[in-house]
Amino acid sequence: MTPSVAEPTNLGADTSTIPSWRDCIRQLEAPGDAFCEHLLRLDQPSLQARFGNFVAPAFLAGYASRVDAANTLLIGCYPDGELRGVAELRSFEPRWADECEAAFSVEPAWQGRGIGTALMARSASEAHRLGVERIHVICDELNQRMKRMVSRVGGKLLLVEGECFGTIDVRGRPA
Repeated sequence: MTPSVAEPTNLGADTSTIPSWRDCIRQLEAPGDAFCEHLLRLDQPSLQARFGNFVAPAFLAGYASRVDAANTLLIGCYPDGELRGVAELRSFEPRWADECEAAFSVEPAWQGRGIGTALMARSASEAHRLGVERIHVICDELNQRMKRMVSRVGGKLLLVEGECFGTIDVRGRPA
């Protein structure tokens, strides 16, 4: 199958009605239990979108416990004082390098409110601060929310055989 480039104009949306979550977003200094509890509150469609597969609670607990601060940054959204959304930036190297991958999870009751977009924007700023030049995102081609998020921060999308590959250039972006 030939790759195709998704047109951002088909994905963009008016962001003027999305609330600002800036005051609720901060880095998770010690992710441990809060990150694990957040992952355990995700429903199966959200877990499928985040991990690309069915995952068991034991996997989630292990995943949360293995976060390595040397090459991973977790950014959380706490709209009600509880961790409800997470952006994960993970370098492709054991330390921070030019490129990293980003993944996002927002609890079902909080989806569709702009939290993911706010986390994406903060991730781009943090990646720039860390010296990262490009962020890569992978999702199912039907994941319209993720595609909109990438588009809203000026990323480019490539569709290949059912998957969508997003690239966000963060060079020159203010930290």
